Amino acid sequence: MKQQRFFCSLVVLLFAICLSDAALAQPSAQIGSSDIVTLYALDPITCNLSLHDGKGGTVVQDNLAYNRDSQISFDTYVRDSFKVGIQGGEVGAIVDLGSADDLRTRYGYEETVGNIQGFTSIHLEAGRAVILKSYRTKEFQPLREFEELGQDVRGSDAAAVVIGHTYLVRITQDHKVNFYVKLKVLAFVPGQFVTFRWTRL
Repeated sequence: MKQQRFFCSLVVLLFAICLSDAALAQPSAQIGSSDIVTLYALDPITCNLSLHDGKGGTVVQDNLAYNRDSQISFDTYVRDSFKVGIQGGEVGAIVDLGSADDLRTRYGYEETVGNIQGFTSIHLEAGRAVILKSYRTKEFQPLREFEELGQDVRGSDAAAVVIGHTYLVRITQDHKVNFYVKLKVLAFVPGQFVTFRWTRL
């Protein structure tokens, strides 16, 4: 009887461990989730990022570096700039939306403490990006810069990194829109690193 209980407990424990490992293995870039990452200019392993799973875009195998899955890089192609659409078969576009004050002034919504509503409110509705219109009524309005991402851009695109600025990114694969990302620069040292919060839309 004791052996049977022990065996059952062991099976339950192993099952729980397998479930926790599976949960940890899930991609971090769920739609609507948010993550903070730092890219380093002088490190070829952490200068780019996969916007699919939130992990570094480069891996080292047999003492050589290979691209694993990279949609955005920092300082690699253009000094102190983001570059998107850097992976074969993908096309990237990026638009600098400016600072929190820039967004509030342009779109006329009421901000709250920390100036976070502009960035937080950006999301997709019916395939188009929108931004806050009224905090009190929870209304949104079209994000006009969304059109600047273009539909016929080929290759890669770049934008200078500016601390506090928000950016909108589009990654296209096989001539079909794959996904959009918003990001906000939190810290930036020219020639060294950039830290930003990013979210899949």
